[in-house]
Amino acid sequence: MKQQFLFLNQVAFIGNIAFIVTMIMHYSGPIFQNKDLESYWLVAGHAVIILNIYLLLNLIFKRSFIQLAPKWLIGFNGSLLLLEAIYFLSL
Repeated sequence: MKQQFLFLNQVAFIGNIAFIVTMIMHYSGPIFQNKDLESYWLVAGHAVIILNIYLLLNLIFKRSFIQLAPKWLIGFNGSLLLLEAIYFLSL
C-alpha cells in the first residue's frame, strides 16, 4: 500500500499536468490537430480530481504516508487540487 501511494502521487502529477493543458485549451482554444489526442488530455485533466481527493484523504487519515513521497510532489498535487476544486465549483 505504501509503494502504491508513491505511484499514485506520480500518476496524479502527470494528471495535473493534463489539467494544466486542459485549462490552456479551455481559455485559448484547441491546441492539438488530432481530436483523439485532445479528448485524451481533456478526460485525463478532468478525471485527476478524483485521484487527488483520494490522495488527500489518505494523507489526512494515514499520516505515515507523508514520508513516502517528496514534499514538493505532495505540495504540487495539493495546490492543483485546490485549483481544480475552484474550477469545478465555478462551472
